[in-house]
Amino acid sequence: MSLIIFPSSPGDNVILEPEWDYETNDIQNRNEHISRSGRRYLYIWATMSRWKIPVSFIASQDASYINSWWQSGTALYLVDTLRPTITNSVMILNTSLPVGKYVQPYTTLYAGDITLGTY
Repeated sequence: MSLIIFPSSPGDNVILEPEWDYETNDIQNRNEHISRSGRRYLYIWATMSRWKIPVSFIASQDASYINSWWQSGTALYLVDTLRPTITNSVMILNTSLPVGKYVQPYTTLYAGDITLGTY
């Protein structure tokens, strides 16, 4: 399985091969209350998806693309190669540099955890 992330400008595609502990979560913004009569009301305002993608052996060019997209807050698209007809609009949500660790003994390959979320 591969994930492809790319900005709206053509030419800067990055293909990710996630590690075995790749996670997908759905977060729902909702409100629930019970009226005096006992009837339950549920209001769903939004549903957002989140992906936590641990990666390793990322080339330095791809690492610089990912880190620059994170730093500039670029809106991206995410495509899963298992379901290529579904495209998600995402942003990188990491609180620190997404891909910034060297993979020993290589000096041109990087590793990190990328957190993506829909908006």
